[in-house]
Amino acid sequence: MLCSVSRRFCYCLLILPGISVAAGRSFAAEPLPAAMHSEFGAANWIPEDAGLFGANYRCLERWQAFTQTRAYQEILTMPAVQMGLSWVRQQPYLGQLAMMRAQNPLLDDGLNVLQDAFSQETFVYVDKRGPGFINELGGLYNSFILNSFLQGINESTAALPAYSEEENKARILRDLLATQDDLHVPGLVFGFRLSDPQAGRDLLARLTPILRQSIPLPFQEESLGGGEFLTLSLSAAMFLTPDAQARMEAEFELADVDAETVEQFVAFVRSQTLSISLGMRDDYLLFSLGADNSHLKNLGSGISLAECKALAPLRKHFRSRLIGLSYVHPGLTQSGKMDVEGTVAKLGDLLKLAEEKMPTGLAERVITDATSLLSEINESLPEAQPTVSASFWNEGTESFTFSALAPGSLESGKPLSILSHAGQSPLLALAAHSPPSLPHYNRLVFWIQRFYGYFTDYAAPQIPAESVADFEQFEALALPALQNFHETTRDLLLPSLEGGQSLFVLDADGALTKSPDTKELLSQPIRFPRPAMIVELKDAQKFIAAWRQYREIANSLLLEVAKANADVSETQLPPPVQRRLGDATLYTYPILAEYDPALYLNDDFEPHALVSSKYFVLSLSSQHSQQLLGDHPLPASAKIDLEQPAGRAAWFDFLALKDLICDDAEAILALVEDEKGLDPNLSLLIDMHIDKFRRILGAVHNYRSRTYEEEGLCVKHSWLKLQDIDQ
Repeated sequence: MLCSVSRRFCYCLLILPGISVAAGRSFAAEPLPAAMHSEFGAANWIPEDAGLFGANYRCLERWQAFTQTRAYQEILTMPAVQMGLSWVRQQPYLGQLAMMRAQNPLLDDGLNVLQDAFSQETFVYVDKRGPGFINELGGLYNSFILNSFLQGINESTAALPAYSEEENKARILRDLLATQDDLHVPGLVFGFRLSDPQAGRDLLARLTPILRQSIPLPFQEESLGGGEFLTLSLSAAMFLTPDAQARMEAEFELADVDAETVEQFVAFVRSQTLSISLGMRDDYLLFSLGADNSHLKNLGSGISLAECKALAPLRKHFRSRLIGLSYVHPGLTQSGKMDVEGTVAKLGDLLKLAEEKMPTGLAERVITDATSLLSEINESLPEAQPTVSASFWNEGTESFTFSALAPGSLESGKPLSILSHAGQSPLLALAAHSPPSLPHYNRLVFWIQRFYGYFTDYAAPQIPAESVADFEQFEALALPALQNFHETTRDLLLPSLEGGQSLFVLDADGALTKSPDTKELLSQPIRFPRPAMIVELKDAQKFIAAWRQYREIANSLLLEVAKANADVSETQLPPPVQRRLGDATLYTYPILAEYDPALYLNDDFEPHALVSSKYFVLSLSSQHSQQLLGDHPLPASAKIDLEQPAGRAAWFDFLALKDLICDDAEAILALVEDEKGLDPNLSLLIDMHIDKFRRILGAVHNYRSRTYEEEGLCVKHSWLKLQDIDQ
């Protein structure tokens, strides 16, 4: 678990700028269609065994399209924006920069190339060594955490053989040397497509002699992978002075590290190298880092990323006007099966540390159960797959993401009909099919019982004699209640829900109508999102019976506790108040009048559960619940048809959110004016900005997505609709 967490952490650090990508397996690739080839850009010569690749396309075109919209023009007319732009124009550094550009042609050309670099296509590429490097860094981090954890346990319980902080360092050092082959800087390339590549070449030609003269380090010019580069090669040996090496060796000697291990570590440090390269390949300006330049030599060789097998699903769903591509190697997605044998072996090594202090047979029992549990978990994990995603400019942003699919994790053979119960004005709707849960629940109960057996066999006998009676009383009360709870869940609750659909909804109709302090009616209600959940029932009678039995189990337990303890007063959970609401039954526990939020919220505010013959609803409003039971389909779309079969689906109405935010801003402004007073000019200025925001945000319409299975992969198809505002 620690290993998985840390590897994810290191991976997230590496892709912080928004990079992502993976490598596909080799196959006899067919040539890409000309239109698709031109849109993939650098992916046409990045090798298929990439560790990471992430690209943005049409950068300047998208910016220019935005600046030509009426929404952008509205932004420019906002008083705050005009004041900000005026302040920027008055800053002296702008004039100084213009003067420096006029006086220094090299600076002017450099800034022109820099601007050009972000005009078309930008990408980040990490070579095939990236996944191993990241995973081994995660392993070293785990080693540090684990050894520190074991040291802490030893200090507090003496459960393990004692070892010092120096010994902890020695253990980590040995772990590092065991994985040193992967601990070399992977190839990392930042690329920029230039509209004027000759300007880039000219700039590099003029910079080369300046760099050679100003930096006294070994630069060299190289032809690599179809490009020309200026490379600076560095090594740790260049900077590791004899004194620094002696201090490092002395520190490890204090940690009782043997001389051979210290020698290996020094050799490892001295072997570390770094190559920094800057150059041009065709239309691309490339900046590269790596232990060497082998990743640059491989550019353009073999099957390309654009042609590889892993991108086949994307090529099938390709659209014109590609604006983003990302690709993550399976080794970085953390998808795929676990190494059960290796994990159990590490657990065995850990148990050996405390073998002398453990009860006879415990280690063997732990190993057996761990092997069985991890094997079961492994069966539910997907095969390792890269994660691939792409975005297209299509009346907004249309995106596809293809990732590994765990067996039985996505039920997408049928439409999500529950989406037609999203209510009259949904702000957000998240729907899903529920995969079969009863088999997983039964295995969970099995393992809970298995783990409790460890407690009764090894921990319970160690309970002090004066506490044994209390423990036996606890078992006598709790275990029967837990058994009844389990049977009710297994026989009633889960069968009543098995294989159904669920829908979480937010609408914009919640409202604060009165001041919570004064209870006076507000001149304009303050609206807020109102949550609700609706779940499809397969057997409403079993569902109702399950919750009735849960209450009876709780009351029986409370009664037994009161009988066994004179200091505990008898308490019972009352049945909920119920009434008919249309064709359904509403269940609620009334709120005490002095605490009732309905005094200042919507008149129908009433937390409750509503059960019909087909659905179970949790809501704060009876009117909202009735809406959810009715038929209110979401608006149709040709881009993403939410009526098609799907395992999960999402809908988000940005226009409704915009109205809620702006209406509330106006209501709060009116409240402040009434209660505290406000300068009329300031009030007018704020109101003007609210109106501007209302118009500008009207360009973002809605988001919808559909997740389904296709050829063994999980496919998420989403679309953010953007449309310029009206005149």
